[in-house]
Amino acid sequence: MESMGSVRSLEQYLRSLTGQLNPDEGLQFGNPNQAVTGVQLCWMATVAAIENAARVGANAIIAHESLFYPYPGIRSGVHPSDWMTWDTNRKRIELLSQHHVAAMRFHGTMDRICIHDAFVTALGLGEPAYDDGQFARVFEVPRQPVRRLIARVKSAAGMDHVRITPCDLDREVSRVALPWGGTGLFVNVQFQQQLIELKPEVFIAGESDCYGFIFASDAGIIMIETSHEVSENFGIKAFEEKMQKDVDVPVVYYENPRAWIVA
Repeated sequence: MESMGSVRSLEQYLRSLTGQLNPDEGLQFGNPNQAVTGVQLCWMATVAAIENAARVGANAIIAHESLFYPYPGIRSGVHPSDWMTWDTNRKRIELLSQHHVAAMRFHGTMDRICIHDAFVTALGLGEPAYDDGQFARVFEVPRQPVRRLIARVKSAAGMDHVRITPCDLDREVSRVALPWGGTGLFVNVQFQQQLIELKPEVFIAGESDCYGFIFASDAGIIMIETSHEVSENFGIKAFEEKMQKDVDVPVVYYENPRAWIVA
């Protein structure tokens, strides 16, 4: 069991899992020398997540997604000059400062360790029929009507409603691929194309958008969308359980709720 004497040592623990952190990972806010009293794992360090960390006594947050907007790398990759004053960013900074909570990101590395695999497990898909060793995988399920597969996804994800491209719900399908998290978004259609080349009939996605849905639909693929956070929360919970065995401070899981409701 590793000693988490400081925020810096917590970051070193994350680095030790694969030998390095990606450029978008690591400490995003806070004092690296601050002693760690508790760690909260979550999908994103939202206002509600930061408030929960303060309430349970966790003064370090490890989030899968970025703390600040705009998302790193979108458009030019250069933030507008006033980005730290945007209400969302400002509120998060104020809360983190008020409660002396450090925040770090653990993104693509966590995807490789557990995020994608946990989504596969939650959906009960078993071993892939094809696996490129990364994330381009296709799964074979018993041939069934789309509506039955939708019911399976809703049950596994704990959702009353999902979004789906217009299709014949009685069409029978068996080949499934997973553009999990945000890989179903239009900014990530290159990953969709990788999956399309593997000849799936259905995508079970995390988050998509109109452009992403249309890209899949025009390629003849049915897309079932859960949500970004729902598809990745399974893996974050799994990583919390791993950390509880690995480190000598309390580790808790905060479940970011789905960002939308059906009205």
